[in-house]
Amino acid sequence: MAPLHQPTPSQTPKKVLLVARVLMAGFFLISGALKMVDLQRFHDAVINYHLVDGPLAEWVALSVPTAEVVLGVLLLFNLFPLGTLFSLIAMMITFTVAIGMAWSRDLDINCGCFGKLSDQSMDYPLSIALNSGIIVVLGIFFALALRKPKVMNKHGYTLPKNLLYEKGRRRA
Repeated sequence: MAPLHQPTPSQTPKKVLLVARVLMAGFFLISGALKMVDLQRFHDAVINYHLVDGPLAEWVALSVPTAEVVLGVLLLFNLFPLGTLFSLIAMMITFTVAIGMAWSRDLDINCGCFGKLSDQSMDYPLSIALNSGIIVVLGIFFALALRKPKVMNKHGYTLPKNLLYEKGRRRA
């Protein structure tokens, strides 16, 4: 017996992108939550990079996991996609540069990426490769978000086309 619903070829990439976006959002939500559970451990990891210290390190240790959770939620629900994706890409590039700087100074540190789960010494090439892969995926999402049709509403705000039109009629 044939399945009741066969996805059309145009639906399959959309479903793959949806699954990839949800997985990526989960990655950031889990990463941020694990850091929040033990902020002191993440603060120590930040200090170990020898890039910031004192109050700035405390600010980084608090803001990074918070940003990861907030941006993860925004990505999960596809809210403010351009700003969300731009922020995540910038954050991942910053992390990757920090890892590269630690590697260039031959520091034996853990990345602090997943709180208690990332206590082992960092494998620098693997961390840079994984971050680069994440940046590529986020870049693809960003490029696709740029291609979505947008129109101006009567107040001058740019909104996705599907928010202004419903079943062929324009919303008032």
